Amino acid sequence: SAYIHGKNPENQFDLIVVGDSDFIYNDFWGTSKTFLDEKYFVPLFNNADFILNALDFLTNNTTLLKLRGKGARQRPFQGVEKMRKQSMFEYKIREEEIFSKIEHAKQNLSEIFGKRDFEEREMFNADELALISNMKKELADLRKELSSIRLQSAERIEKAALEVKLFNIFAVPLLLSLIWFVIYLKKRKKAQKVNNQKIINLSLVKIGGIALLILAAGVISVWIQNQSEIETYENKPLLPNLPAEINKISHIKIKSSKEALDFVLENGVWVLSQKPEIPVYQERVRSFLSALVEGTFYEKKSDKAENLKNFGLEGFENENSATTRVELIDDAGNVLESLDVGKYDVELGRGASAAYVKFKDKFQVWLAQIEFVDLSLDWHEWTYSHFWDLRFGRLSEINGNKNGTLIAEYMKHFLNTVFIDAVQDIENKSEIASFNLLLEDGAHCRIGIFEAQGKYYAQYDFDENISNKHIKMFDKSAKKHYFEISLEDWEKIKNVELD
Repeated sequence: SAYIHGKNPENQFDLIVVGDSDFIYNDFWGTSKTFLDEKYFVPLFNNADFILNALDFLTNNTTLLKLRGKGARQRPFQGVEKMRKQSMFEYKIREEEIFSKIEHAKQNLSEIFGKRDFEEREMFNADELALISNMKKELADLRKELSSIRLQSAERIEKAALEVKLFNIFAVPLLLSLIWFVIYLKKRKKAQKVNNQKIINLSLVKIGGIALLILAAGVISVWIQNQSEIETYENKPLLPNLPAEINKISHIKIKSSKEALDFVLENGVWVLSQKPEIPVYQERVRSFLSALVEGTFYEKKSDKAENLKNFGLEGFENENSATTRVELIDDAGNVLESLDVGKYDVELGRGASAAYVKFKDKFQVWLAQIEFVDLSLDWHEWTYSHFWDLRFGRLSEINGNKNGTLIAEYMKHFLNTVFIDAVQDIENKSEIASFNLLLEDGAHCRIGIFEAQGKYYAQYDFDENISNKHIKMFDKSAKKHYFEISLEDWEKIKNVELD
């Protein structure tokens, strides 16, 4: 674009010339992005700012030219926040220790009561009464200590905040005021010696007034700061780069010290490497990724290595470690994001869930607000690996029988029977039973039960024109495989009608 100003005094004009008018079309005001198979329109306001600024400029209204398009910036009191956070960290660690002691004391009390009930006694013996008395006293002391620590922590935070804010905000104007006052007294004394008259220096008065204004501004800013503390990390995205990287992910690793799941994206479909013949719940993988995108920092808990075990984040060298590592990888094998998750069933209240997390090779532990419904590494929880899945629909008829009680009993065992493995072919197999199922939506399915070499297998045959998307996903594999079930589960299913 170019700006043209007419110099002819009789015919002055201002003109802004743009080389192309395409910038006013929708495609140049926004961009389309794909996220988990969904397309979204993200507006871009740069062109809008240009047009509005151009109109204001041509009408000689320049008030908003430098402001339009600028975003808000956070300027927290770093010293105050650092001291407050450190105090909170120390309190939280001590709080965890006390809660652990309280739970241990409660468990000991429970064992004493349990021992009495097991022996069918009505009274405690002398030693038990002494133990109970000591434990109750210990519980009372621990609760009192916790209350005292909470109060002391709050007092330290307030004191630290006041000291830092007084120094950072009030020191400069107070110093200027003091300098002004000293200079004013010297000038006044000198003037009185000369002509014995009171002389007021207007310049010094102005300096003093400015200093007092700065002091007042400082007081107001402290009040505003106390009304709304701005946090550096809290409530910020846990993985801020993930939304831009989401479509690059082609491999998801979820592992613990004992188990691992590897999901690989093949032709737009997630496949479990450990069990590629059994289809994966696609919506569960997407929901898992969405949870990672939406996760936010809630509260920092610790930055000491010795405290990791308190949050279920001890190293993988411990075979009983509760840590789960999540890695998101692209086609080239680059790890885009890596996150260690400890205890993930923490309740924040009002239905919000949280998990203790840390980043690889770091000791900082955060409580993150994130909806990890289940991070189970049992592959059955991520795949269509049950004899019948409720996602397929409810049954209205089994082998021509519409009895609701009988169908409910069958369904109980169908839903709880899981596949052991899947094979493409079975030698010397014989069909020993079959189930003809009618779904509530009118679709049909036949399940044949085969026995071969002491093992039992299920084979599925659905209608060709099935509409249920979950059945369609499962049927791609079901047409090619026999699914092994345990003898115990088959016995339960077989005996339903006999019972």
